Amino acid sequence: MANFIQNLKQKQTIFCLAKADAKWYKSKIQKIVNNKNGNGKCFQIHYFGWSCKFDEWYTGNECEERFKEFSLENAYEIQEEAVETVDLPLQIYSMKSLGFPTHPPCEMFSDFLKDHPEALKSRVLKSPLPRNSPPIEQLSSSSELNDERNAPMEEEEDKQPTAPPPPPPLPTVAEVINDALIGIIPFLAFIDKDIENCEQQCFARLPARFTVVDILNHYLKSFYDDKVANRHILAKNAFEMFNFFALSKLILPQEAPYVLAVLNHAREGKVRRKFPFLSCDIPLAMDIFGYNYLCRLVKFAFVYYKNFRKLKIMKNFNNL
Repeated sequence: MANFIQNLKQKQTIFCLAKADAKWYKSKIQKIVNNKNGNGKCFQIHYFGWSCKFDEWYTGNECEERFKEFSLENAYEIQEEAVETVDLPLQIYSMKSLGFPTHPPCEMFSDFLKDHPEALKSRVLKSPLPRNSPPIEQLSSSSELNDERNAPMEEEEDKQPTAPPPPPPLPTVAEVINDALIGIIPFLAFIDKDIENCEQQCFARLPARFTVVDILNHYLKSFYDDKVANRHILAKNAFEMFNFFALSKLILPQEAPYVLAVLNHAREGKVRRKFPFLSCDIPLAMDIFGYNYLCRLVKFAFVYYKNFRKLKIMKNFNNL
């Protein structure tokens, strides 16, 4: 790896982890700016298949983390990493996009696409960036900086198609989960039948609130007319049930990759922790829209608590 970084040359083809969307692309070192003060080099990277306005600059300190040698072995490694982290859209990591169109994809990549063909259809997350200049501190003088900025653009070796216009903004986690909840009402039997089976007089009028915190506070203050022991435990269990069901039960299997894509979306210049699958270990924000489902879970929990004997309750209900 050290030899690869030291021997980088202009016009060399490499794999580069882009700053804009934290994805690996087949790239070309468009230009190398040497620092006469001995503080390293700056590399202008051009991404194949993208307009030159997407070019990015990297310092020598960033090379080891963001550059990989252009080889079939590294292409397979990138594909496996994309599958493990569900880094959508997987079309970016096809063998054609990675520069090896005549080679088959790795086995893990092929197996995943058989079960999740929709992973190829997700929209690209890359956003357009203006053509920027190398950091000023990497240049030896202000005159060199002016020469660099005023220099004519080099003609591309291969004429690449202009990138399509950027896609509309991605939905938020709350919007994605809410869309999943709307279409999954019949998934759990007790949610589908609780209104029919429960006596309406057992429940207070539902509050006109939309956040988890407000709903729990409402039920703690005014939901129970009779005295119920350990009501704070009941409310805590209700929230834990919602947090668990929202990611593990209420989202259809074909929707899970898109929810993961939003959760794993990289911030500018940094990469968040990657979640390989949905589970109750992923904490949801307390203001996620889940009004109807949390209310139903609380009602279900209340009926369960009220209609069963205390000893049976303490053994079963606390394990929900």
